[in-house]
Amino acid sequence: MKVCSECGSQVSDQYTTCPNCGSMNLTVQNNIQPQMSAYQQPVYNQPIQNQNGNIGWGILGFFIPIAGLVMYLVWKDTNPADSLIAGKGALISVIVSMGLCILYIAFIVLMFVISLVPLIFNFM
Repeated sequence: MKVCSECGSQVSDQYTTCPNCGSMNLTVQNNIQPQMSAYQQPVYNQPIQNQNGNIGWGILGFFIPIAGLVMYLVWKDTNPADSLIAGKGALISVIVSMGLCILYIAFIVLMFVISLVPLIFNFM
């Protein structure tokens, strides 16, 4: 098959001029698929990743917060669901630890104040 370079219509191989526009500029159309150039990368279908994440990484991040932080930083581009779960576990662990520290300090201060109450009332 040939293609007219003027009007773009397909012309049979037996013609030397285009029957539509009369042009003599006919080019041969190849049905061969173009080869990939050396610079193109082949496209592969990526497997579908689990979008939910594994709760085990969150539990590990909760009990070992530094491991959860490291997993979050390493996996945030390649495995975002698991990295988010591990990061949340580490963050929740730090928040709970800080809350328990504040409660512990408040308890110590309260015990100190209660221990001073008899001394204060003995002097009055």
